[in-house]
Amino acid sequence: MIGLLPGYAAWGAAAPLALVALRFGNGVFLGGEYSAGTPLAFEQCPPLARGLLGGLMLGAYTLAYVFLSLVVLGVLGFAPAGELASPYVQWGWRIPFLMGALLGFLLLVFRSRVPESDTWQRAPKVGRPLKALVGPRLRRDLVQVLLVMTGLWLMSGSVVSFMPRVLHTRYDTSATAVTWALLAANVALFGTFVVVGMSSQVAGRRTMLVLGAVAAVVLGLPLYAVVASGVVSPTGAFLLAGAVHVFVVGAWGAASSYCNERFPTAVRSSGFGIGYSVSLLLPSLSPLYVAGLGRLMPFEYTPLVLLVIGAALLAVGALRGPESAAVDLAEFDVGADAAQPTLPTQRGPSSAEVTRL
Repeated sequence: MIGLLPGYAAWGAAAPLALVALRFGNGVFLGGEYSAGTPLAFEQCPPLARGLLGGLMLGAYTLAYVFLSLVVLGVLGFAPAGELASPYVQWGWRIPFLMGALLGFLLLVFRSRVPESDTWQRAPKVGRPLKALVGPRLRRDLVQVLLVMTGLWLMSGSVVSFMPRVLHTRYDTSATAVTWALLAANVALFGTFVVVGMSSQVAGRRTMLVLGAVAAVVLGLPLYAVVASGVVSPTGAFLLAGAVHVFVVGAWGAASSYCNERFPTAVRSSGFGIGYSVSLLLPSLSPLYVAGLGRLMPFEYTPLVLLVIGAALLAVGALRGPESAAVDLAEFDVGADAAQPTLPTQRGPSSAEVTRL
C-alpha cells in the first residue's frame, strides 16, 4: 500500500498522514513477526548452535541493509533523484517498497511450512504473558534484559547514526561514496556478529556482552574521535569507520541468544519482544540528547557521551544477570525455575549429537 500511495499533489495533507499510519502499522506487524519468529528459531535450534544462530540472525540485518542499499543505488541509476519532478522522487522510491512486499508474501509462504517447536508445544501455557513478565518471579529478569538492550541501542546508535554525516561533511565526499563505505562496513559487521555469536557459545553470553562494552569504549570511541577530527585522509576515514562499526556494534552478535535464553518458553516471545523493542524508547530520543550536549561541546563529539553511557548500562546489565549459554530452553518453567537464582542447564549432548553438529 505504501508503494502505491498517491502523493501530495493528489491527496494533499492526507498523503503524508497515510504514509505515517501505514509505516506505524508496518512496524507493529514487523515487531510481532520478529518477536515470534526469533524464539521459534532458537527453540528449533540444537543447543550448541544457538550462539551461531544468534550471530547469523543479527548478521542478516546487515546483509539486508547491503541488499536494500544496492537496490536503491540501482534504481538511482535509471531514475535519478533531484528536484520534485525527478524520476526517483516521483516513482523510483516506490520500487524498494514493492520489492519488500513481494519478499513479505514469500516469507508468509515459507512460514506456513515451518512447524511449531516441540519445546513450545510441550510447555505449560500462560493465559496472560505480560502479567507473568511483570510479576514477582520474572520482573527482575525483564528489567535486567531491558537494561542490557537499552545499553546496546544507546551505545551502537549514538556513533553509527552520526557516521554518515561526519564522513560527508568533514571529508567533503559524495553521498554515493559514503554509501559504498557503509556497505563495506556492514559486510565486515556481518562477519563480526557471526564470530561474536560463536565465541559466546564458548566464553559465555555475558562475557561477550561485557567485552563488547569495553571494546566500544577502549577502541571504538578513540577511532570515532579520530574520524570526527578530520585529520586523516578520506580513505583512512572510510577504513576507520568500518572499524568503529565492528568495535561499537559487534556485541549485538550475542544479544538475540541471550535475550531468548533469559525467559521461560511460556513467555519467551513476549519477553524477547518487549526487551528488544521497549528498550529502544530512551535511545530513540538521542537527537534531543545530542542537541543539548551540543551546547556544551563540539557537536561531532556529542555521540561519544552517549556511547560511554550505553556501554556502562550494557556492562552493568550483563553483570547483574546469570550466564545463559547452557540453559535448557525446554525445562525453563515460568512457575518454578524463573524464581531460582540459577537457570536450568542443558544436559550434555551425546556423541551422535556432537557429530551431527
